[in-house]
Amino acid sequence: MSSSAMNWTISLFYLSFLIFEIPSTLLLRCLGPTRYLSLSLILWGGVTVGMAFVKNSQQLLIARFLLGMIQSGFFTGTIIYFSLWYCKKEQIMRFAILFGAVFAAGVLDDILAYGISHMEDIGGLKNWRWLFLFEGLPIIPLGVMTYLFLGSIPDTVQCKS
Repeated sequence: MSSSAMNWTISLFYLSFLIFEIPSTLLLRCLGPTRYLSLSLILWGGVTVGMAFVKNSQQLLIARFLLGMIQSGFFTGTIIYFSLWYCKKEQIMRFAILFGAVFAAGVLDDILAYGISHMEDIGGLKNWRWLFLFEGLPIIPLGVMTYLFLGSIPDTVQCKS
């Protein structure tokens, strides 16, 4: 893949992310946080796994566009979900944990990518294909668990004074 094609795949992800941020938030409102977040995770994992099997740059462009579209409302949806369950003073610590988890996931992702970069041609797959499999497969059951175990919207949140 040329550097120009790679730049397009990166840019297209962010373009679709930007375009679908508001529509995704509206969809969140229609589906509710539990269904929206779990569906997002399942689709996110499915598209990521699918990227392991692309045959050309056009397929990768489509997958990256879809991934941006799917991920566009996830973080916003998570923040909205927290705001439904916790008072403002309780949200601060939860958001700090969320942002810390995002940072830690980035660090772990880099370590995982380094290890996977040494898996060239294992099982007949290139290392970059393994990376998409390792990153996408765990997300799908996480989406199912999110649907099964994430609580629905509370009627009221009792804030301590």
